[in-house]
Amino acid sequence: MEDLPWRTSGGRGRLWSVGVSLAVLLAGAPSSSRAASFAVDRADDEPAATVCTGAPNDCSLRGAILAANALAPEASDISLPAGTYLLSQAAACSYRLRGNPNLMTSTQLPLCLNAPVTISGDGAATTVIDANLLDRVIFVAADAIAEIRGVTITNGNLTGFSFGVVGGGGGVNNQGTLTLADSIVSDNAAFTTGGGIYNAGQLTLMRATVRVNSQLPNAGAGGGIYNDQQSSLTVVDSTISNNIVTANGGGIANFQGTVAILSSTVSGNTAGQLGGGIANFGGSFVGKLTITNSTISGNQTGSLGGGIYNHQSAETHLQSVTIANNVAGQDASSSAGGGIANSNSLVNAAQHTDRRQHRARFVWAGLRRVRLTGGGADLGG
Repeated sequence: MEDLPWRTSGGRGRLWSVGVSLAVLLAGAPSSSRAASFAVDRADDEPAATVCTGAPNDCSLRGAILAANALAPEASDISLPAGTYLLSQAAACSYRLRGNPNLMTSTQLPLCLNAPVTISGDGAATTVIDANLLDRVIFVAADAIAEIRGVTITNGNLTGFSFGVVGGGGGVNNQGTLTLADSIVSDNAAFTTGGGIYNAGQLTLMRATVRVNSQLPNAGAGGGIYNDQQSSLTVVDSTISNNIVTANGGGIANFQGTVAILSSTVSGNTAGQLGGGIANFGGSFVGKLTITNSTISGNQTGSLGGGIYNHQSAETHLQSVTIANNVAGQDASSSAGGGIANSNSLVNAAQHTDRRQHRARFVWAGLRRVRLTGGGADLGG
């Protein structure tokens, strides 16, 4: 059995159900009835600029977030105009981690969301939140229900302990409920898991791009996204590309959580060990991966599963998926499954001609609609 990826402390909680219907995707968004609206009017990172009355120069992004947190559990809107918001100041935040009832307070650089809040940028091409390689960019606490749209989250560089979590998420660490829409998470790094995003709660990506993120050199997982135990990740109309990790899951690493990918592309990602595009792991809880109407292409790994790696006690369901031009390993002795590698000994799909016999773990839903080109499939146990 292959080693499981190193896991950060994110706590435990109930298993979030995942769906791709509009009702489910919108369920986690903050209410449309708003207690307050904050219009950011200065680009510097001034924690004291919390007044946000509409008078000139009285509302920074950090100040607006602090003001919104103070109104919890009421919901707030933050309007963020085009510009680059360079993080440079620390501020205090009270927060809970998922599965931990204790309220903690810490003063740190990352923007800390601890309330129902929507941050609306002017578009990812022109509205940039930049951590300047000093720390993580954004932390979403367990009590938060947040939506971030129309921004780029970049230059996070997590090298140590932050908000009670060791090393998870260079760009974003989500402990609560977060929707990222029409946004880009790029050029971030973390020293353990989730170069771009670490998820310990409920995360939805809609028309988002997670690209060119990395996990710094040690045995970590999830170059683009790390989905932790009993957490849920839903990816819709999005792209996960050109992320890199030294161990497992170049694009996405799922560790005993639930991942649903719909109408999306996972391409050009690299893993040193398992799952160049996606690594799906099980253990005490079954890792569940469902991919529909999507493309897994041009990913590579140093060992097993250039496109997808499915671990023991994990389930992968594919429907209308193109898996093309993925590469596994440096030589025949260390590689298998350029397209797909399945390590679950309960199933060997290659030995079954009747897909109704595929009762567990690796399920080809609509076998004729799964295209596998430019790479092999190792479906044995």
